[in-house]
Amino acid sequence: MQERHAERGSTALEVLRGVAKQWDLTMLGEDIDVLMAEQKINIGFLGDFSSGKSTLINELTEVDGLMPAGLEPTTANAALAESIPGLDAPEWFRVDDQGDMTPISRSDFDDLARDRGTGGRPLVRLPSRPGFPAGFVFLDTPGLESLIERHTEITMGQLSLSDAAVVCVDIRKGGLTGSVVRFLDSQRFAHLRNRLLIALTFSDKLAPAEREQVTAKVAGTLSQAITCSRQEAEHRIVAVSAGPHAAPAEVSGLRGLIDEVFESRKASLLAERQARGADRLVRRAIALLEDLRGSLDEEDDDFAERIQEARDQRTQLDEELHRQRERLDRSQDALRRDVQIVCDRFRSQFVASDGTEEEVGAAFHAQLEAVIHRHLQKFGNDAYQVGAPDQGLQQELRNISTGAKMASFIATAALGAALGWVAGLGAAVGGVGGVAAGGARQIAAKAGTQAAKAGAQTAAAGAATGTARTMLMSALQAVHRLNPANIVVDLFAMPHKERTVDDHLQRIGARVATEAGRIIETWFESEAFQPRERELEEAERAIKQVRQERDADRADRADKLSHMDRDIERLRNLEA
Repeated sequence: MQERHAERGSTALEVLRGVAKQWDLTMLGEDIDVLMAEQKINIGFLGDFSSGKSTLINELTEVDGLMPAGLEPTTANAALAESIPGLDAPEWFRVDDQGDMTPISRSDFDDLARDRGTGGRPLVRLPSRPGFPAGFVFLDTPGLESLIERHTEITMGQLSLSDAAVVCVDIRKGGLTGSVVRFLDSQRFAHLRNRLLIALTFSDKLAPAEREQVTAKVAGTLSQAITCSRQEAEHRIVAVSAGPHAAPAEVSGLRGLIDEVFESRKASLLAERQARGADRLVRRAIALLEDLRGSLDEEDDDFAERIQEARDQRTQLDEELHRQRERLDRSQDALRRDVQIVCDRFRSQFVASDGTEEEVGAAFHAQLEAVIHRHLQKFGNDAYQVGAPDQGLQQELRNISTGAKMASFIATAALGAALGWVAGLGAAVGGVGGVAAGGARQIAAKAGTQAAKAGAQTAAAGAATGTARTMLMSALQAVHRLNPANIVVDLFAMPHKERTVDDHLQRIGARVATEAGRIIETWFESEAFQPRERELEEAERAIKQVRQERDADRADRADKLSHMDRDIERLRNLEA
């Protein structure tokens, strides 16, 4: 059974080594390496206070006063004596909690053994000899039930590290003490039940018959405690005397038994030690993997934070773009409004202009360009030139004015022709003023458009001489000023003139506002929209990247969890 347990321990260590490497459990891997490389066998010397433990170790190592001994509790620390083959002289060390060794003096060793040092455990290396085999370490413990509670705790801690035990019992007690029986019954130290010897110390204090009687009693109790035959129990018991007055032969039986029971079984003891260590490390590995599994099973808050940061940035950029678009709309509305104001201001001036169209157009051009420049300067650009948007308007106004004048003159000429035909050429010149004063308005009002051309030809024919023509033209000009035809012409020309002004100004304002607005829009596109849209694209890429990383991480964690569950199951099978 022990062989199967040792084989299982070797298998467990190989599994543990693979698990530690797979999941980067560095410290666990180091402990596995130490356990697999360890070739020392720890034998704990334990028993009640003043049962002769330290004295017995001193006899076995043949070093007088190696371990402190006396009627008072002297061993207050777990002192170690290690057997080294071929060593010439003792070597003294202090071992700290990490296992590091520091050379010390013999007196420092004594102080540490009595727990009067600076901390750590005392260790001495000694030459190997019979009863103290090479590769063995003797552990001197304070006692199973010491008068000092901390000493008992130290003993219990050392027993968990022991591979075998020598239980010292004062033969004068008449059998196994209650503390020893409780130790044998403890499940905590079950691994020592089949790897222990009972040393009945102070045997020289009893007669041979009494020694045999106590030995038989101890054998009966031991066989029941460790569940073995009485013969096997008797084989594990030796009566021994130690101390300055004991004969050398008194410990020879214990030396022989240590060599027989422990030295001959060193390989199996090492295998069993590895198996116990493997059991301990398996439990530790399961706990480590379960902790690691718990952390892997949780959502990584870093991904959520990164996604939220990118989303917040995207929201801010969206809001900023919205504000910039509103700003563009307000700018273009203000531009169109100011252009319309200029157009409205010059509308009446263009309508009222009579031969001053170019002057009004120049003023209109200057005002319009000033408004455009003022708006463009807000965006670092005032290079736009309005050009000559008023030229078409001015030409149209000139056409309207010329047409009105021509119509009026034609009507006047027709009137003059009619008068000259009736009264004669000479009388026409003299009577022009009177006719004009007496009934020109009624006659002229009845003159139709169809008579205009004939009247003009008649007037030209009637003005045969230069003097008559000059006189006629003077008369026509006078009539023109008083001619009611002008009123009729203006009634038709003025609405057309106003519509022309309105149409041209609307086209000019719309064109200029559109062109300048396009410049403003271009500025917003390059300086406001495009940079933020690029930042928006970066934010979207960041969100996408984080999501991809999160998904990859989830897939990786899912794969790790699957493998980890299989490893935990393997370890639990080993534990079972």
